[in-house]
Amino acid sequence: MKALQIFVIFVLIIAVHSQFDGSFWWMNKNLMKEASQSRSMKEQSARIRTLPPRYRNENDETTSSKSIFTDDNDDGNFYKYDNEPDCVCTPKYLCNENNTIITDGAGIINERAYSICGKDKVCCRIPKASDNSHTTTKRTPTNTQKPVNPTTALTANHCVKQSRNSNYLIRAGEWDRSSTLEYAPHHDRVVSQIISHPQYYSGGLYNDIALLKWQNPLTNEVNVGSICLPEENENFEHGKYCTVTGWGKSSEDSVTTDKLKFVKVPIVKHTQCERIFQNNRLGRHFRLHDSFICAGGEEGLDSCTNDGGSPLICPRDDGSFVLAGLVSWGLDCGQKNIPGAYTNIEHLLKWIKSHEINV
Repeated sequence: MKALQIFVIFVLIIAVHSQFDGSFWWMNKNLMKEASQSRSMKEQSARIRTLPPRYRNENDETTSSKSIFTDDNDDGNFYKYDNEPDCVCTPKYLCNENNTIITDGAGIINERAYSICGKDKVCCRIPKASDNSHTTTKRTPTNTQKPVNPTTALTANHCVKQSRNSNYLIRAGEWDRSSTLEYAPHHDRVVSQIISHPQYYSGGLYNDIALLKWQNPLTNEVNVGSICLPEENENFEHGKYCTVTGWGKSSEDSVTTDKLKFVKVPIVKHTQCERIFQNNRLGRHFRLHDSFICAGGEEGLDSCTNDGGSPLICPRDDGSFVLAGLVSWGLDCGQKNIPGAYTNIEHLLKWIKSHEINV
């Protein structure tokens, strides 16, 4: 035991002595330097290998004359090439056919228009030997319109974008679509004119609004009435609860309803809504257009497919109600902390009034 103790002490003394003459620290520094250089070369090699094939040096994958930078938000590498535009590594669904990042949600957002086929399907015509089919009236009570005066209604333009004036009628006072045994009858009017916003953009649904006009004025009934338009610069503050109605689905996987339903949803301020959409599929380059107002974000309480054009109605302090928005689009339906996007009526007020609408 005594000899073993002496041996251990001797080894420790030798180690300390090697530090005194500097040899141990010199070796340590060089080892650290070599490790750092090796790690740097590996990182550089790994980063260069992430370049698209056309920018690699075919003779040596670990070298490149191109400058490589890391994206500020750490969501991919950012490359700058001589005589080439800047680019960012981006999920494929956020890159359009022109190899440019999608900033308006085109092709990603779900317009909440009427569809008899359900999610991810469209109604496609069966070809005929002789296509001389008769023109029929297209009735879409699930794409709701809101009367603003006796001969005009507002709706979302995506609901009527592919139609002609003679294809639509409006129905006022409807509640149960499956029955006529209601407290008060509904009233139909044939639409004589559809006026779409001239700057409507179908990709991102900017300025998603249309005016429907008819000849025979409606009259106020127990189940029929008009709605106030907002004042210029009228503000709907964050968190204020408003009401949206419609015959649409309650969730993506549900079916449409025969009876008119309503749900109360809170207003979400524009900047916060944009940030939420950026963090949920649309990416950090997405920009929420000024023609939208957002509401919702409470689980299971939302507008949904087939509610397109339905009114978002907010109460005023004087007891009156005002049309704040129209159902436009969303990311799924009824998801927690994800609001829906509505056409911003106040933003489009001048265009609406330019067509002699005064309420």
